[in-house]
Amino acid sequence: MSPDLKKERPAQRAAVPVPKWGPSSTTDHGMAAINRHQPAEISHQLTGHLILCSFTTCVGRETRLAGSRIRTVDAHAGSCEIVPAGADYWARWHNHKEVAVFSVESDWLSKIAQQEVGATRLELEVDALPFVSDRIRQIAQMLRSEFMQPHHEPSSLYTDSLLTLLGMELIRNHSSAAARPERRQRRMPKKTIDKVTQYMRSEIGTAITVESLADVVGYSANHFLKCFKAETGQTPHKFLVNLRLDLAQELLTTTKSSITDIAFKAGFSSQTHLTSAMTKERSVTPGQLRRGLVLDQ
Repeated sequence: MSPDLKKERPAQRAAVPVPKWGPSSTTDHGMAAINRHQPAEISHQLTGHLILCSFTTCVGRETRLAGSRIRTVDAHAGSCEIVPAGADYWARWHNHKEVAVFSVESDWLSKIAQQEVGATRLELEVDALPFVSDRIRQIAQMLRSEFMQPHHEPSSLYTDSLLTLLGMELIRNHSSAAARPERRQRRMPKKTIDKVTQYMRSEIGTAITVESLADVVGYSANHFLKCFKAETGQTPHKFLVNLRLDLAQELLTTTKSSITDIAFKAGFSSQTHLTSAMTKERSVTPGQLRRGLVLDQ
């Protein structure tokens, strides 16, 4: 019998459409996960749009959508699938699988479509069969790489950014709004970037999302991501990580607070997370900084 995959919906979180078979990150608009599992089957009525990208080949994978007949196909490594919200979905596979799983809430995706292309109605044009998408595969690889970082899951801002990029890919190439041109972008002036930076610093110890940053300056989420990177040369996530590292560096060299307390104050999930980020970005550990090692900037 298919396992019951329904889970209780956490407060202010998107519904989780798949069992926890690997690391995952959930935001208010959806979730992203890397699932690894031996041969099994699942059955679920989806509350959000489900997007899959395989890292392994599943031979003879069986699927059924909305009560239709069972279809058997080989889902090759790199292939993608889209299952629309509200669908009754069943799948069975016969060998070990590793897959990136994304779920985005339909209302949120419709909001992006309205903001970016003026679409008043959005339908995904899919049939749940495997297809190739270089863009979705790239986003899946970005998620996988982030989960491979030691001792932490992606931040809310990073996961939100990936979901926004994925949402725009769905709108552009896999929906009823695909033929509509995107609205013209405008430049992001320095005072706007300064306003975003000020907000990041004021909320540095909290879970910052793309939407919260975009709302500060009146941009759509997708427009904000593009304009911010074009003007700063960094993604909002990378920019925020550096602000958090700057604060951690200052506290490490000017206070006697413990490294764990400093990590939390700077917005990192743990001392290990701070150490990992500082080693990666600054080539120095918090302990070395505290002992007076001079950074090679």
